[in-house]
Amino acid sequence: IRPRRKMRLLGPNEEISSINQLDELVLQTTDQRRFVFSRKSVRLSRILHEASTPVVDLPQVDSSMMEPLAQYLEHYTNTDPPAIPKPLDQPLHECIPPWDVEYLQQYALTGDKVTDKLVRLMNASSFLGIDPLRELLCATFANLLRGKSAEEAQAILGITEPFTREEELIAERKFPFLKEKPAA
Repeated sequence: IRPRRKMRLLGPNEEISSINQLDELVLQTTDQRRFVFSRKSVRLSRILHEASTPVVDLPQVDSSMMEPLAQYLEHYTNTDPPAIPKPLDQPLHECIPPWDVEYLQQYALTGDKVTDKLVRLMNASSFLGIDPLRELLCATFANLLRGKSAEEAQAILGITEPFTREEELIAERKFPFLKEKPAA
């Protein structure tokens, strides 16, 4: 993936007034770094597309996520990402464009392990309302777990200890679909 470099880091001494507020937006991350994006490139983000201020604070996004977010948003500035089939009945790499496969390999995957970067990118795309990216990342997550035994899934997720009963109850409350259904 070749960076298009439309996004840029705002220098520590550079004033917000130096940007073209009609065409650009400043995103400030949790680690107080400021990035300039073109307003056109953020059209897929419900949160950023409708921003009425020149600076948007991102309390749930750190600067390490800005490059992957920028790559995705800038790639799809003028086109819509293709829909991912639901249900996902074939390997993900067979039903998404080659650019998306390369993107996932560069930013979200390390072999067949769920990485911290994949989870953080899922959270950032969800927080920013970038639905096509969130769906791509969730499909990636599901694809990693498809057809795996409980033990294999635990290894992929990096789970080394079984959940305590208290942890199971918390997960069941938070995600009701996880609760085992009684045998009929």
